[in-house]
Amino acid sequence: MKLSVIGGGSVRTPLLIKNLLERNNPDLETIALFDTDPEKMQLIKPILDEISEHLKVKKNIQICTSFEEMAENTDFVFSSFRQGGDQGRILDESIPDALGMLGQETVGAGGAAMALRTLPVALDYAEKLHRIAPDAWLINFTNPSGILTEALLNHSSHDKIVGICDAPIVIKNMAASYLNCPVDDIDFRTFGLNHLGWVYDVTLKGKPILGQLIEEAEKFVETEPLYRNLLDHIKETRLIPNEYLLFYLHSEDVRKKYAGESYKRSQYIADINQEFYRSLKKGNVKALDAYQEYLEKREGSYMAVETGNAREKQRVDIFARKNKFGYDDVAISVMDALRGKGDTVLPVNRKNDSCSYLERSDVLEVDSHLHKGGYSEGFEVPELPERCVSLIKNVKAYERKLVEGYMKKDRSLILEAFGYNPLIKSEKAQVLLDEIIASHKLEDFPK
Repeated sequence: MKLSVIGGGSVRTPLLIKNLLERNNPDLETIALFDTDPEKMQLIKPILDEISEHLKVKKNIQICTSFEEMAENTDFVFSSFRQGGDQGRILDESIPDALGMLGQETVGAGGAAMALRTLPVALDYAEKLHRIAPDAWLINFTNPSGILTEALLNHSSHDKIVGICDAPIVIKNMAASYLNCPVDDIDFRTFGLNHLGWVYDVTLKGKPILGQLIEEAEKFVETEPLYRNLLDHIKETRLIPNEYLLFYLHSEDVRKKYAGESYKRSQYIADINQEFYRSLKKGNVKALDAYQEYLEKREGSYMAVETGNAREKQRVDIFARKNKFGYDDVAISVMDALRGKGDTVLPVNRKNDSCSYLERSDVLEVDSHLHKGGYSEGFEVPELPERCVSLIKNVKAYERKLVEGYMKKDRSLILEAFGYNPLIKSEKAQVLLDEIIASHKLEDFPK
């Protein structure tokens, strides 16, 4: 079996390789890495070699100079790339901020910018993959994952596509941590869109425990500091939301926190990324040590500005991590199920076939029974409070219309999409779109 990775020079790649090698699956013969920045892949490679040496597992890790080389004879493709790099993320924060809107990279105005610049590349990759390896599964983690998966499934020739996200798994790990039990003893059910969903059922060895978690919510949320800001919502709805609901419920508070910080999240990530790759280039430290130090900085700052809740600094040891948490674990679990290594139920981004108040072509993030070759038809549609349903409808209308506007290169449709998004100010929509097109140098859009 051959697994290919788009975005192979990413800081995520070592964790992915570590988890793949730990499983030591004899079927996996080749891991092919591709990145538009070949130098980053070469800098990452010594970390992968150290991981391989530590685990005493050897695999053919192929550094590819072209997408075509990566895709040749592949069985699975993990897509996790950032079009425009760190500078693109900085623009996604700064453009909305200058217009008095929240600049977050996957939702609202920032998410729209990220989608519009990423869609052409993602669609091109899907078409190339379909020509080179039509039977390969494309597992998409590239953000905004829900929007991209919707575009790929509805507007590319390739249909063996599923989108993933690690945010829903946070709640499973929170429950396991709070109850001091193995994470595999916890099952949960979630429904919604990517970065906008709710967990409506949690069990421990089959016993329902959502009610207990709600009743003990003050203590429960201490396992993940960002959820302190969602405590009232949890108590009122008796649901546990995806962490990104923070931006919908408290967008102005978060925007003020951003504005009050002299050091923006996007700039901080750009700086530590640059520092990390620079240290690898100098070669005066062990590559794996530099990587673990980098992870400490990145993970310790996650959502700290947005929530106002600082995280306790913890020493990172990637080999001590055993809980199923993160893009790499989710991607591998989905891949294993699709290739017949055990059925599983996981939340994935897929086309709607069960929700009556959304369109059939809409992509949702819902629990799905994954098995060899695909996933089963049908999924549970829970009864959610009307305000949750209304928010899902509006955000999905935005996502649907944004993709349509991009495909038709129709500015009026994109502006219509902006009107559905509760985080985009309608009176600033035209200026926002002009700035996105100009700053990201988007082609083919009429003036």
